[in-house]
Amino acid sequence: KKLQINCYVLLEALASAMKIDISTLSLENQENANSKSSSSSSSSSSSSSNSSSSTSSSDVSWVRIDPEKQKEMEARGWNKKAWDKDDPSLMTFYNEVELDWHQLPEERLTFWTDRGYYKEKWDSEEDKLHESIYTEGDANTEPTVIKLPLKDLCRFDFSFFESLENNEMQVEVYHGADLTAADETPAAKMSLKDFLSQLQDGKTTYKFVVKDLDMEKSQFEELGKVITQNIKDGLTNSKLGGNNGIFKVEWQKLDPEEFNWSMWMGAKGTQTPMHFDTDLFNFLYVVEGKKRVVLIPNDHRTAGMFKVKEFYSGSAWTGIDILSKDFDLPEGSFDIEVGPGEGICIPYRWWHSVENMENTLAYGFRVDFLGAIGMVEL
Repeated sequence: KKLQINCYVLLEALASAMKIDISTLSLENQENANSKSSSSSSSSSSSSSNSSSSTSSSDVSWVRIDPEKQKEMEARGWNKKAWDKDDPSLMTFYNEVELDWHQLPEERLTFWTDRGYYKEKWDSEEDKLHESIYTEGDANTEPTVIKLPLKDLCRFDFSFFESLENNEMQVEVYHGADLTAADETPAAKMSLKDFLSQLQDGKTTYKFVVKDLDMEKSQFEELGKVITQNIKDGLTNSKLGGNNGIFKVEWQKLDPEEFNWSMWMGAKGTQTPMHFDTDLFNFLYVVEGKKRVVLIPNDHRTAGMFKVKEFYSGSAWTGIDILSKDFDLPEGSFDIEVGPGEGICIPYRWWHSVENMENTLAYGFRVDFLGAIGMVEL
């Protein structure tokens, strides 16, 4: 990140010495201009290089950064102290996608290592994981609850998992009672059998979640195919599909394996903290139980109201309890219950928090922003 800014600063210094307005140039033209300048104006280039010798790629200070660029970096969590000391721990909030591999906290290093990442892979994909944190959500769409009779999918209820021959498998579980922390790092490991037993007895505040790159996905590969195929077909043939539905035509044409699926098991009273997701389409389908979903628009109506506390690849967390009866929901908010056989479409980048009103099993279906790179080419 610093290298990108430092190159920009050096380019500004060079352009200033050569009287070039870089705001009128594309990156490609800037490079061509620099190349031409080096061959035709070596003395000017040398002078520029000398005048900016203190701004090498390792020590450009915060005050040397263009004010507009400073604003961009502040939106990512950087500030003068953190930048000048090159210390992410001093950032205004934790932003994982700004960190190099060696800067990741130990528990997150373990998290990503377990999911097949290493230094070179992380560094090569880091930019793909980044999106502007304070980009507004969809102000033209409201949360939609729809009844979908997905009989094949509804067979995969709690009793199915209780009867699995391999339910002694070890799974990662997450905290389900802490609304102040990001729901990103597993809290413990236990057998699926023990988790289900504790859930049915009301003796756990953990949740079992399978999402994104979680290792358990390989254990439920066939289930994942059923989830994506059934929900895709159900949405395509519902009022959310068609030519003008919020489940867009280009998504309806995708193969099921191109969607991101997830699974959510939680006991009555377990919760997911307030956050927004950067997925282009986010649908949650309840097979068994009941969920309460509180949603808040993330646009001009709530501009500046909520500050990000932690940002990971695809989700931003505030640490605010919006499920509390004492929290005053702002204009345009929704408090919705979703029961078995129903699904809810969560609008793009809307703030939301979820509470299980009963022991609940639900499946998620998403068009994620990483996959959007491939979809543009369709």
